[in-house]
Amino acid sequence: MVFTSYQYLLIFLPIVAFLFFLSKNKRQCLYTIILASLVFYYTWGGYTYLSLLLFSLFFNFFITKYGIKKFRGSKLPVAFGVIVNIGLLGYFKYTNFFIDNFNLVFGLSIEIGRIVLPLAISFYTFQQIAWLIDNYKNEAPECDFVEYACAVLFFPHLIAGPIVQYHDLVPQLNTIKKPVDYKLILNGLFLIGVGCFKKAYIADYISFYVDFWYNDYLALNTYKAWLAVLGYASQIYFDFSGYCDIAIGSALLFGITLPANFNDPYKATSIQEFWRRWHITLGYFLTKYVYIPLGGNRKGNRRTLINIFLMLCISGLWHGAGLTFVIWGALHGAAMVIHRLYSKAERKIVLNKYLSIFITFVAVLLFWIVFRANNLECAWSMFTNLFSGNLPTGVNWEAKTGFDMHDLRPFIYMLVFSYLVIYFTPKAQDLFDKYSEKFPVILAVAAIGLIWISLYKIISNSYTTFIYFNF
Repeated sequence: MVFTSYQYLLIFLPIVAFLFFLSKNKRQCLYTIILASLVFYYTWGGYTYLSLLLFSLFFNFFITKYGIKKFRGSKLPVAFGVIVNIGLLGYFKYTNFFIDNFNLVFGLSIEIGRIVLPLAISFYTFQQIAWLIDNYKNEAPECDFVEYACAVLFFPHLIAGPIVQYHDLVPQLNTIKKPVDYKLILNGLFLIGVGCFKKAYIADYISFYVDFWYNDYLALNTYKAWLAVLGYASQIYFDFSGYCDIAIGSALLFGITLPANFNDPYKATSIQEFWRRWHITLGYFLTKYVYIPLGGNRKGNRRTLINIFLMLCISGLWHGAGLTFVIWGALHGAAMVIHRLYSKAERKIVLNKYLSIFITFVAVLLFWIVFRANNLECAWSMFTNLFSGNLPTGVNWEAKTGFDMHDLRPFIYMLVFSYLVIYFTPKAQDLFDKYSEKFPVILAVAAIGLIWISLYKIISNSYTTFIYFNF
């Protein structure tokens, strides 16, 4: 059950919202959310991975209450907790990767059964590592097991974030049963409608062409390469943006405000600003729990640059167990280091804002190649064909692109439309904030209309999971 499925939009979410509003007090509200979240997760992973999620939940609360808090000041309980969490994540996410590369390097043939990555393990593991460390630092809010379970399991952010800080979420859970705020509900429905439209009509449409070209990388030429690269940059933008809108919108139906996780990243004027706009909560987590513990910027410029590079490499490895993700993280780390060195230089050229945006986008665009590629051969083929000048003669578009002009024209129109939206339209939340007081009825009609036409697209065509569900 994904956010953009009729099961979620027409059955699950309305029923859970109805039961939530029937709840008489805060405790009933929390139980409703916990039960709904367990059902939501079960539809994906069944008993096996639901058991793993529950083990993680109980273990981290237990180690906090009977380890970290009981032996206040001791590093042993928190270290043990973090090691267990990283060990579970490492086993499920990276065992296949290390065995495959070990066999490749040493010419061996060690075989194990392929380990399937449990849905959301990266997110709920990071979420609970933050809980352990915050409790060790005495920065976590006081809460009982029910409140803690609700904070971890809350289904709008469980699968792919945002990675929520407990000091932001737990206070909201403490006051969750309050008078119904119809403006929040309208806001939530509007964001859900916009998010569904982004996913169903833009991201999923573009993905069909992008997947074809990336899978056909041995037959690439310059036309195909540029269409594929520009297409994927647009696809992942609207895929992740749409997910964030639906996640935040779903939470608003229950009176919970999740943190912003996406803020026009392609308008960034530097690679550093890009990471402040793309997956904002992941960037905050890595800064607080990786960069700062490594020493941050407190141990000299050279150490600062190393810490920045390591943080981005970890980000790449977190996204996926593969050399392509490691290289993607390293490329961003190198770009971040170069940006910092340039910004600290005494003599430098101050670039125009729009030129800075263009340069940053081109860098991000090229980095997406290795992120999306199925392997390094695919990434290299895609990159080299961008600048090879391999332009077939004549007007045989089928030979040039793999599609005839009748098929390709709508894709090009959609690609142009998507970039016009990216650079020249305001965010959905900004639109709501601007017009919610004057035109609430129009926004309500727009929200219902967007959800309805998205459902039509979803039901009449096969839909895909969100890209970040794979991490």
